Amino acid sequence: MASDIANVLRKLEEISERYWEGECELSTNSSPREQVILFLKNYAYERNVSVEKYKEAAEKVMKIAYDEYLENKRLGDDEIEQEYIKHLEGDKPNKLMEGAKPNKLTDVFIPRKSGDLISIHDFISNFLKGQGMGIQQWVKDELLNGSRKEGTIKKLQKLRGIGEKISKLYIRDVVYTYNIEDKIDKEYRHILHPVDVWVERGWKAFKGIPDDGKHYKAEKIAKELVNMANENNVSNTKINAGIFFYGAKICENRNLFRKSLSSHESMECILNIYDSPE
Repeated sequence: MASDIANVLRKLEEISERYWEGECELSTNSSPREQVILFLKNYAYERNVSVEKYKEAAEKVMKIAYDEYLENKRLGDDEIEQEYIKHLEGDKPNKLMEGAKPNKLTDVFIPRKSGDLISIHDFISNFLKGQGMGIQQWVKDELLNGSRKEGTIKKLQKLRGIGEKISKLYIRDVVYTYNIEDKIDKEYRHILHPVDVWVERGWKAFKGIPDDGKHYKAEKIAKELVNMANENNVSNTKINAGIFFYGAKICENRNLFRKSLSSHESMECILNIYDSPE
């Protein structure tokens, strides 16, 4: 483990601000319309990150659907699907990218406050009639209800394209955005740690475990990161985002990443090089 682990973790907290300011688009001031569009664009379709048209099509169709509801109209299932395929295909109507099948927006589900599942159509309609809440508020309320924290992850995973890592990623970003980490019981804070390859590499570096390609259970990694955060009085949301951003965006090299996590001075050197003009 790094000899000055506390300083390294605090440096990762500082680095996380680059993620929050430059990549996380969540806001406490966003409307329910903006929230669901952002959720579909940046989270639900994350698995198809190499196919940007999925995200673009989702955003365009959601905007059209909202506008239709504002005029007391409703797009039918076939119209939603046709509109989505049109935006996905662009000017190549018969050739979906890489032969991928389009994800129908009608197959994406969002939880009601009661825990039931509803279609995108009802989701939009409820919000415009003032009967619902934004998805960010829904996640926030679920997390602040002591009996439903881990269940929130399972509910989010019912949406198309959402797995455990992405549901935790969204939860982490919501918790940071609303500044409610201190209100989450320590026993549940592992849900604030989505574990990708960089987070696992960071955890291995801290624990002195060889980065030899062997993978460990995400829950084990997350819980041990929580212990580190608690012992060193740092934020779980910040160190998780900091590890990811430092590895994926700044170091971009697994060996450099691992070696530099040995001290905050090494990290500072890397940051100076990264920030210096070419």
